[in-house]
Amino acid sequence: KGGVEDAEMRRTFNMGIGMVLVVSPEASSRILGEEHGPCMPRLIGKVVKGEGVIYK
Repeated sequence: KGGVEDAEMRRTFNMGIGMVLVVSPEASSRILGEEHGPCMPRLIGKVVKGEGVIYK
């Protein structure tokens, strides 16, 4: 409705993710397996070699 492209919205606004940790695959397995109370961790992506950003 506002004429703002999806990519611009993602670049400009938080879009709902409060905090992001970038960790090794081994650490992510450990973190996801622990209890965290009301804040449940989620795997939201991975870093791969290449150019650009791909949203899925």
